[in-house]
Amino acid sequence: MNKQALVLAADSASTVTEWHDGKSRERYYKGANKIFQLSPSEPVGVMLYSNAALHGVPWETIIKEYRSTLSGTRFDTLEQYAQHLFVFVQSTLSKIYDSSARSNDFLRYAILQTFIVVDSLTKTTSFIAATTLDEARAAIAAELATMARALNARPLPTEVTDADVSAAVASQKARLIDAYNRDIPFHHPTLEPQTLAAFADPSAFAELVIRFVYYRFKAIMDDTGVVVAGFGAKELFPSYCHYECYGFLLDKFIAPKRESAAIDLDTVSRIEAFAQTDVSETFMTGFSPEVLTFVLDATRESLDAAAAEFVKAGASLPPDWDKTVVRMVGEHRKAWMDKAFDRHWAPFRRVVGSLPIPDMAVLAETLVALTSLKERVTRGTETVGGAVDVAAITRGDGFVWIQRKHYFDPQLNPRYFHRLRE
Repeated sequence: MNKQALVLAADSASTVTEWHDGKSRERYYKGANKIFQLSPSEPVGVMLYSNAALHGVPWETIIKEYRSTLSGTRFDTLEQYAQHLFVFVQSTLSKIYDSSARSNDFLRYAILQTFIVVDSLTKTTSFIAATTLDEARAAIAAELATMARALNARPLPTEVTDADVSAAVASQKARLIDAYNRDIPFHHPTLEPQTLAAFADPSAFAELVIRFVYYRFKAIMDDTGVVVAGFGAKELFPSYCHYECYGFLLDKFIAPKRESAAIDLDTVSRIEAFAQTDVSETFMTGFSPEVLTFVLDATRESLDAAAAEFVKAGASLPPDWDKTVVRMVGEHRKAWMDKAFDRHWAPFRRVVGSLPIPDMAVLAETLVALTSLKERVTRGTETVGGAVDVAAITRGDGFVWIQRKHYFDPQLNPRYFHRLRE
């Protein structure tokens, strides 16, 4: 984006997570719409990445329902549009994704986490070495106490609270213990298979697992990246707000804001990649994040190798050599990265600041296409691909499609476009 406009570009690949026999499966499709006009009349759009649905409801349906309710409504800032959108999402989903469905999903999260914890416990040396049930119980109790101490020493993620955990324990512990008694076996190399209750206190175990769910919800739950972009009614320059939406964890709706950025008198342009960023970053900076890691590792190894040669020749290393290496690697990194940014990133940002809208659209489309091409020829995966949609948003012209796919032939469906004009 620059002072004149903001351009969105997105591929058509989407991820749908399905659950079968307690295991998640991801499917990829290449006909998804990821860019939408958020308001029917105002210069605001939204772009999505990662999962195409939230609790089984397609995001496309959610956004179009929201747009139909927004007619005539304007907000002074872009962030107010984003906040209003998530209030709508939470309210709408709560009516169909009810407390029973949320409870069932939470139980599924907890059971999956239970299997992870059980796997860790049964691989400990003390448990494997146990020859009696009492020894096995003691080994499990000691390891669980260690886990609990380590977990309690960490702060909860900022998106959840201790009150959320306490409420989950109160409402879900009994259901989880019942699942333990029915479905969670404990296997030992020599002892007979037993239920979890034979080895551990189910109540304490359930509380620990529930706490684990709240600490690890980002790894357990499916999320969708949501980027709201455009102009508020009182904003002269474009901006965007970037969110991660996980949906409901029991009664807690989780959609943290990751970042926001705006053009102003001093910030003449902004180029931001979402989801897969490596190709765009390589294009803009002149080096990939992966290469940066390789260079830093090689620099450390070279310094240590040089030190070993000096020591072999009879020299002594300066005190705090490890700290010296860290400092030298940092100085080396800064020196060559400053030059790279000077030659690549800074001129690129200046040019984008003055690009006309057609050239901004070509640039955005090209960055997406390059990512798709690299993935196709180097990884063979399907997470980026398909047609690239491009939309521009300006304060005067609003949301304008520059390139857009349809799942139907427009020439065969003139009534569709007639309805849009009504």
